[in-house]
Formats: sequence, C-alpha cells, structure tokens
Amino acid sequence: MLIGEDLRRGKAIHQALLDHLGDCPPHLMPPPDEATVRPTTIGDYYATWIKRQVPPAVRVSAAKRHRWCFESVILPTWGTVALLDVTPARLLDFRARLFERQVRGRPVAVKTVRNIMDWHFRSLYRDARDIDHLVDGDPFSRLPWPRLARKKPDPFAEAERDLILDFYRRKRFHWYFFVYFEFWTGCRPSETSALRMGDVDLVLGTVSITKSRDEQHEAAPKTEGSVREIKLLPNVLEVLRAMPPLLHADEQTYFFRNPDGGPITTAWWPKKSWYPVLRALGIRPRKFYATRHTFISVALSKGSNLKWVAEYCGTSVEMIEKSYGKFIADDGAAPLGARQICEMTSPGARGSGARRA
Repeated sequence: MLIGEDLRRGKAIHQALLDHLGDCPPHLMPPPDEATVRPTTIGDYYATWIKRQVPPAVRVSAAKRHRWCFESVILPTWGTVALLDVTPARLLDFRARLFERQVRGRPVAVKTVRNIMDWHFRSLYRDARDIDHLVDGDPFSRLPWPRLARKKPDPFAEAERDLILDFYRRKRFHWYFFVYFEFWTGCRPSETSALRMGDVDLVLGTVSITKSRDEQHEAAPKTEGSVREIKLLPNVLEVLRAMPPLLHADEQTYFFRNPDGGPITTAWWPKKSWYPVLRALGIRPRKFYATRHTFISVALSKGSNLKWVAEYCGTSVEMIEKSYGKFIADDGAAPLGARQICEMTSPGARGSGARRA
C-alpha cells in the first residue's frame, strides 16, 4: 500500500522500493547516468530536526511551539518543497498568505507572523545549513520587516497591589506568601516556582536564583545575568518568616508549593487563583507577570538606582531604560541603593520593618 501510494504520487518505482523495502531488483534500477537523488524536502528534514528539539537542549514550551507551528502552519505549505528551493520570493509569498489569515476575527499580528518565519522556520533552515550542510546562505535575511512598536509594561498601581495582597491574606492565605514574594522581589514567576528550601536563607535574608521552572521542566534562568543572589527587603523577610513551618522538608523541597505539596505550575495557577481574584476585586486583568512590572516600576519611581534594580531583577540596564523609562524618577540626586525602596512597603508591613531599614 505504501509503495502504491508513492507511485501514485509520481515517485519512481526503484526509489519507492528502496524507501520501503531497502532493496530493488536490478532490472528496475535506472542506468547510473539516469539515476537521480531526490532532494531533501522541508518535511523530510523536519522529521529529523524536531527529534533534536527536546529538553534540556531546548525548553519544553519552545519544543511545543516548534511542533505546533510547523505541523499547523508551515508544513501544509512547505512540506513537499525542497530545502534548496527556499528563496526570498517564495518566503514573501508565504508571508503574504499568513497576513491574510484571521484569528478570532482579527488579522494576524506582524509579531506573530515574524515569530513563525524568523524563529521557527528560520531555526530549521539554519540547522540544515550549519549542522547538516544541506543548504547555503540565508534567504530569510533578505526579507524586510516593519519596525514594531515595543509593548510597554502594564504594572499595577501601588493601591491595587496592596488591595490584592490584602485579599490573599484574608481569603486565600495559602497563596499569600507566593504572591507577596512576586510583588516585592520582581522575580520572574518561572524563577520563583523553581525555588527550593536550600535556595532561601531566612537567617541571612538572601535568595539564590539559579534555575527556572517552565512546563513542569527545570532549566537555567532566562539569561546568564538572571543567575543572581538577592538580599530580601525587610518587609519580605518578615512575611516569609511568618510562613507556616513544613515538617519533613529538606533542601530540595520546593519553597512555594501547591496545596498538595507539589511545585506551583505557573501556566495553570493564574487561571485558577489569579484572574478570579482580580475579577472579584474589580481590578483590570493583567498577567501574573505584571507583578514583576509592578516591582520595577515602583522601585524606579521611588528613585532607586537603575543598576541596582537591573541586577536585583536579573536583567540589563538597557532593558530597564527601554521598557520602564517613564517610571525613572527625575531627581538625579536621589540616594543610590535599596534603602529608599522601604518606602514602598505596604501599609500592613510598615512599622518595625521600615524603621529598621
């Protein structure tokens, strides 16, 4: 059946027999000067390439997106096209067809189309060129793209932050410490969910961030600069020391846990325990990642040193300036360091902690 299907598609009989049986009667083989080698198609190479896209070489989420994007969008058009036939003109035609698509009644965003072509498709082509030496050049580099407006962070106001934390303290106490930590450290949720008991020193008041957790898989943090050790602010240290003690815990036990004692799945958690709280409080919905935006924006507006904020949050000064520039205080004489951040302390945490600072 497989051989018959190949023949109906126009494949030479000798090649169909070789592909499926591994052998072919000599009288069916063409003369040596007429034999041709079928060029490797995008679909052929994808079958090999996707098997290499596995953790820990790539993040689980990245492997999932690669598979979905190719099998849903790219291969239906490019599956039978030879790698050697990927040209700028064909890529432009493909891009035009992608722009004609709609998602939920809206045109596909430029950023989405560029991710499909520049991140997914181009990654496969690059490996075919650099690793397997099947092609030369880079036709993707010839494509012009419009400059995209940078999406600005959307932090919570300080009053909203305090309202959210008060709700968790009164109504969802188990999650209070997790949410408080996010609002007052600026850590990425993936970094916080990966913390173990051995990473948090409540005596010295330090937290060591060396990994992240995504799609139930742990890997290194987002960037090299994300590996860091931070000194907890006094109010955060006070809250964490008040966490209910856990019996039978060791250094590898997750510091923040779900009610069953397992690690928090940040992809699932907001749907069940974050957005319902925002709705109950009448606060405009924002991603849980906005807790990080909130910490950075408030710290900058209070006059915190730009370099300190960048290092504390595991990012670069350049990124802080580009994304959070409007929050940087105008007072160039503001004291450097973290002391003034204690002014950010919520009403419930002001007092002894703030005075000690």
